[in-house]
Amino acid sequence: MRSPGIEPGSLAWKARILTIICDLYNKPLYTTNACILLFKIVLRIFYFFLINIIITNKVYNTNMTRLVKGGKYAYGWSKVGITGKIAIPKEAMEEYGFSEGENVFIINGSRRSGGFGITTIGRLKKSPLSLILDKFPELSTFQTEKGRAIRSGEKSFCWTLIEKGGFITLPIETLGNYEVSPGDHLLSIRGSNLALGFAVKGPIIEEAQNHPELAFFE
Repeated sequence: MRSPGIEPGSLAWKARILTIICDLYNKPLYTTNACILLFKIVLRIFYFFLINIIITNKVYNTNMTRLVKGGKYAYGWSKVGITGKIAIPKEAMEEYGFSEGENVFIINGSRRSGGFGITTIGRLKKSPLSLILDKFPELSTFQTEKGRAIRSGEKSFCWTLIEKGGFITLPIETLGNYEVSPGDHLLSIRGSNLALGFAVKGPIIEEAQNHPELAFFE
């Protein structure tokens, strides 16, 4: 039974939920009940995630297509132009916090799906891949040529600019490092927290072809 005068989703409702979560969070972990102890530990693990949703009202796009039950969500298809121009879906721009005019890094996708990921310097610095910025400091300060890939073992890294309208453009030679060619249809997917993924091959592409509702961007 909800409290009189408090509408679900309102600021007062969020404040009430926040108060309940904080109250549970601040209670001592000590208890002789194993189930309650486990619950409190799990609550602490997800505490900051829950707070982020309530305070910022950040809600992931529920209109995205989930390719398989329990699998990845897809934004749609992005066609690679003849000049290497690729569209970033608006929903992905918002969810990953990208903005027009921002410098972003391009990193390799998985071996299974190929393609690449787009990430920011802030996200990259918080990941194990931050070692590449130490190895190539000129990359971290965007002093290398825009779009020129730097190889480190089997991996390729470069930076580029998000253009007006939510596009990036990569040289054809650089695209080759990520197994991508002009005319390819890349599947933009919600990857890890590190990067927005653009897959080009593998089972995920085959499954996506069974979803005609996926949007097309170019």
